[in-house]
Amino acid sequence: MSGTAAVPTITPRLFAAMAGGLALLGVAWGVRSAVGIAGARLTKDNMFDMFWYGIAPALVYFGLAGAAVAILCGRQWGTTAVAADLMILLLVSIHAEWDLVTFLAPGADGSDTDKQR
Repeated sequence: MSGTAAVPTITPRLFAAMAGGLALLGVAWGVRSAVGIAGARLTKDNMFDMFWYGIAPALVYFGLAGAAVAILCGRQWGTTAVAADLMILLLVSIHAEWDLVTFLAPGADGSDTDKQR
């Protein structure tokens, strides 16, 4: 989306429509992830995962949809809201990937205790 915003021929209306479409897709994906995680046996870890992998991204994408509507309505703050939503989405994504790496990394060096038995 950041690259698309730099295209000189894109109109605000077209950019807002694209951002809104992607936002709706992101909300659906986040809800799908949260529901899928919730369908598993809920533990403290699942609640954490449900928030960071489903609810938080869905909320950010919901904010992006609001920013797209603001751009369509000609509000000046709409573009700033898009930038803020993209930055927050980047931070949520970094958190999720860091969580995944730290979950997978303990067994990556071959020191898994199950393998030593």
